[in-house]
Amino acid sequence: MTVLKKKKRLYQESNIYINKELSKIDTWNEVEIVKRSGWFINEICSIWQCPDTISMSENDVDTRTEFDIMDEVDVTGRTPCQIEICGGTIPVDSWRSFLKNICMQMYEYDAQIFRSLIRHKDFKGRSKRIINDTDDNMRVPKKIAEGIYLEMSLSANEALNYAKLVIDKYEGMENECSYKLKPIA
Repeated sequence: MTVLKKKKRLYQESNIYINKELSKIDTWNEVEIVKRSGWFINEICSIWQCPDTISMSENDVDTRTEFDIMDEVDVTGRTPCQIEICGGTIPVDSWRSFLKNICMQMYEYDAQIFRSLIRHKDFKGRSKRIINDTDDNMRVPKKIAEGIYLEMSLSANEALNYAKLVIDKYEGMENECSYKLKPIA
């Protein structure tokens, strides 16, 4: 039995639909291969539908100004101007102010949950704890409450991501928090 016949038999016995279709092909030349590639594309598109969303390339800039707290956004070079949390509005003028206000609001909402973040692994940081019971080794500490300090020396994206982590620790709060950025000039 030739290699071609063995291959064809394996395709015929396969449990995979596309392989069975390959077993029906007798000619393997450039014209047939191009024709089959078109068939493959149509089959693949019918199996795995493309989501009905607009994706941005890495060169596109997201010019929106309003976001839910858990939205994935690169905020480099952008400035927050407002936090909306539990129906209240808090003006902010920097990412430090943004993170500090989120933490203070969450501490007021439930101090026990916030205190549990002091030793939580998510707030370990690369070289220092982001939330700690002491301001030792913090470059720019901010006192949130007695025995709770927040590291403020963070990039815009780090501040936003730590704010998301804080919000995530409060069940259901991700639906109660959004923010606005200053429009791009």
